[in-house]
Amino acid sequence: QKMGTRLVVLVVCACVRPGDAWPYRIDVPHGIIGDTWDDYPEFDGVGGLSGGGGCSRLLRDYPEPYRSQVLDYLFLPQFGASLHILKVEIGGDAQSTDGTEPSHRHDAHEEPNYERGYEWWMMKEAKLRNPRIKLYALPWAWPGWLRGGAQGEFNPLKSATNTTAAYVVDWIEGAKTVHNLSIDFVSIWNEMDKQLHDGGPQYIKQLRRELDARGLGAVRIVAYDGHSFSDITRAMAADPALADDVYAVGAHYPGTKGPGASALGKKAWSSEDYSQLSNTPVGGMCWARVLNRNFVAGNLTATIAWNLVDAYYDQLAFSNKGLMRANKPWSGHYIVDNPVWAAAHTTQFAQPGWRYAPVGNGSGWLVRGGSYVTLLDPGAPRSRGTSTSADGSSVTIANLTIVVEKMDPALSKCEWENAPNATTPEAETVTFALPPSLSLRTGGLVERLFVWRSNLSSVENASDVFVGLGAVTVTNGRTAPLTIEPSCVYTLSTISDARKGVASTQVPPDTPFFANVSAPYTDNFDRYNLSSEAAFFSDMSGSWEIVDSENASHGRVMQQMVPVAPIFGIRSEVRPISLIGEATFADTHVAVDFRLPRGNQSVTSSSTGSVYVGARYKGLTDGPGVFVHVTTSGWDVASTVSKIGSGSLAKGQNVTATENTWHRLELWVVGAVVSARLDGTVLCQNVAVPTSVASGWAVIGTGEYDAGVQFDNFFLNASSMPSPPPSPPAPPGPGPPGPPPVPGPGPPKAPCSSKPYVGQHLYNLPCSLGAAYTAWEGVGQGLISLRSASNLCISTTSDHVRSLVLDDCQNARQWILHSDTSKLSPANDSKHCCDINMHSLPMPAALWACNNAYRGGANERFTYDAASGQLSSAMPGPPGGGNECLAICI
Repeated sequence: QKMGTRLVVLVVCACVRPGDAWPYRIDVPHGIIGDTWDDYPEFDGVGGLSGGGGCSRLLRDYPEPYRSQVLDYLFLPQFGASLHILKVEIGGDAQSTDGTEPSHRHDAHEEPNYERGYEWWMMKEAKLRNPRIKLYALPWAWPGWLRGGAQGEFNPLKSATNTTAAYVVDWIEGAKTVHNLSIDFVSIWNEMDKQLHDGGPQYIKQLRRELDARGLGAVRIVAYDGHSFSDITRAMAADPALADDVYAVGAHYPGTKGPGASALGKKAWSSEDYSQLSNTPVGGMCWARVLNRNFVAGNLTATIAWNLVDAYYDQLAFSNKGLMRANKPWSGHYIVDNPVWAAAHTTQFAQPGWRYAPVGNGSGWLVRGGSYVTLLDPGAPRSRGTSTSADGSSVTIANLTIVVEKMDPALSKCEWENAPNATTPEAETVTFALPPSLSLRTGGLVERLFVWRSNLSSVENASDVFVGLGAVTVTNGRTAPLTIEPSCVYTLSTISDARKGVASTQVPPDTPFFANVSAPYTDNFDRYNLSSEAAFFSDMSGSWEIVDSENASHGRVMQQMVPVAPIFGIRSEVRPISLIGEATFADTHVAVDFRLPRGNQSVTSSSTGSVYVGARYKGLTDGPGVFVHVTTSGWDVASTVSKIGSGSLAKGQNVTATENTWHRLELWVVGAVVSARLDGTVLCQNVAVPTSVASGWAVIGTGEYDAGVQFDNFFLNASSMPSPPPSPPAPPGPGPPGPPPVPGPGPPKAPCSSKPYVGQHLYNLPCSLGAAYTAWEGVGQGLISLRSASNLCISTTSDHVRSLVLDDCQNARQWILHSDTSKLSPANDSKHCCDINMHSLPMPAALWACNNAYRGGANERFTYDAASGQLSSAMPGPPGGGNECLAICI
């Protein structure tokens, strides 16, 4: 016992049979002299990490109310995971696991921009729900200008110490001045152990000086966020001034092992942990186990999960490794996984500032396998500990929580963790013996503890996780017996307002991209705020954002912003690339307008800039797919990102792109062949693609880090693989149309339905298809109807690239077939003409500006044959295939 201090002992008894008991001491400070909580480590919280490049990217694109529901499950107190800490990435323009997060300063000469990316938004949403949440920031990579030159030193901590520190503090200062966000903790560089060893100590000192000089003394430094504690603890032992600047030591995936005495009295955190499959039982069990055992085995007082939410595309690296899943923004579908409720067993019953009962004196191991921790809320004033009566007969605390887990180490291994060496658990019955005099500040003795339980052995039964079991009574200081089962986690607490939150509206079903998004998907980028990201695009390397094009006909556009290769973190890159859609897309048509800037913007090559689009892409920064790439000197088609420029599938110099001019690049991948064109001129046609390239995302990219390349009028149409069975046609009449099928090459193998319907898209198809699908006739007032269904007339959608569709003749557009030009245009819009997109593949017909520089010519001219009713193109179709006609095919 300490001088002037007495300890009241809580005894925990674990019983398998009557008479079997093992005491677990929980020493509660009891006295009024001195700081009686010194030996009780402060609980620093449970967190989630929105970082590692793009992990939360798709959440911002969710429609309401589903986006807010996901955020509630993560941050709202007493609702779901109720996290105490939000850790975010300070974007560095580089691929940092599952994508790129933009830097606030792409170039040394630009003013910092604190609107880029989504982490500001994420932090504000977290603070809106829980004003007490702690904010923690960490760089993964750095913009290339911190090198000091294209061939400069790789380690900015060492070679540009002052500049790098100022760059980070700019971000922290911007968070405060622009977004009213106070950053609580900042760390050094994610998992770059050699660079941290070489430059970390001097950088930490400079970072502390920079923070203090700008009035940010309250921001505390965590070091290093590498793979172990040993490097930073050795450095602190050798340099007391460095130790003074470090608030806590943090390491990733410590396997429940802490730094021990080498921490020099500093807090020790598992600053990245978990990284397990949330859609399997191991995810919830891993998380429940480390939340307890990181303290019991390692004296670690904070644990942070990577990642916060799986809001990145399926089939990227580390899919399904968030606390929950929300990566289908087009449908609003999300899944609340078991790790959310495993976290709730701690987060809804304890808050940062509470105290852990020490191991052996209130926390420890269960005899039959498993662990328990006791968390105590001293209440105010915390510096004086608990209060006592004059004769020392009673002790008062604010609240008490005990978390018990009984996970099988073989079934609950977290990622990057060595197989835990511990006892295979067996069921056992426990009782908790509390001091009979223990009472709460709210008044009265502790007479009951509320009990919550989760069985984490399955992900199929949501009703068996985070279930309130009522309360166990406390009689003469002893709780009623409670049986602890394997694969389960239990919480016993004086806290009475825990809740298993339920969203107010039903979660939508998980449906494909084109079941929710009108086909074709188009985006002219005019609807976005400047500096934001376009919906559904996920940058894998490079960084795209919305800018003004300074061209009235293009308005706002999407621009690749990174001028030089960044200083990579844990992944290297090949060339900028941004993906969209689903990894199941097979037959794909993707097109985009682009403009190369005037003059070479790239430091990494002698080229004057280049652009590519791709389909069936699988990968992060490199991987298989089909890509058409154009430069100012030619074009090529490649089968991997790294081979772009080599012409591995095809290449030529007959068509080139011009600087400071808008062009349109189109790619079709259908079946086993690829075709492409630039400004309407065929680059390649029916070139064979590798059989291994069967499906994947659509992509856009630049050949090098060419800042200033702009994109506009994006177009995407695709089918998934395997193809779903066709839906039955809807009857004619008003109402939203279903998505059209993606056409295949040549005439369809099966007959088209004889009952076309409202909303059906029109295509270029062989005139030989038959009158049921290619015969049209005027029905008066400028209306053009299908002969086989005279109540259906040609109209247009409201899309930017206005597709031609069938509509009820009462609502359809009126048309004029100009005798002098053979062009078909709307009666009240002579500036736009029908273009049936002549190519070897059938593609949707659309309206474009007449005499469009890259879509004009014969594509716009038609011949009408009154006998057959066919509107045929004046431009021949594929070799041997004859002309093509405006047609339907459903």
